[in-house]
Amino acid sequence: MATVRPATASDTEELVRLGGLMYESAGHSPTPEWRERALADIPRRLGVDLWGWVIDADEPDTLAACALIDRHPRLAPPGEDASWRGYVQWVSTDPRYQRRGHATALMTTLAAWAEEQGVKALELNATPEGQPVYERLGWAVHTGTTMRVRLGGPKP
Repeated sequence: MATVRPATASDTEELVRLGGLMYESAGHSPTPEWRERALADIPRRLGVDLWGWVIDADEPDTLAACALIDRHPRLAPPGEDASWRGYVQWVSTDPRYQRRGHATALMTTLAAWAEEQGVKALELNATPEGQPVYERLGWAVHTGTTMRVRLGGPKP
């Protein structure tokens, strides 16, 4: 099993590279402007309202996979006392490292961290390739490509 570790500012270049791969797989074309904004935003936001986990690749200074989550306040819905929600910004695995359980390891770590932080629900937009992974982890399709999972209680 690969070792999952917290992302640091020194991972920014690789996080952006992997994020670009994820967006391309979802049919988007990352622009140079997107890249520059992400390169500036990630180190500024890590540990503030953005958290990430990574798996190192075999090559030095290269990541095999990553997952990033925003934690943000929301008004608690009826019947709940927690107002924190999480949005999974991206989960991406370099094609050379796919089918090794990296996304599962990252999402398991991310969900455990979110639950420890008082997050009661997570949401993400899934690619067709990622949807089966998330379903195996208890996520359910909400609408279109949006998937949700509840933490600390019964799954949807």
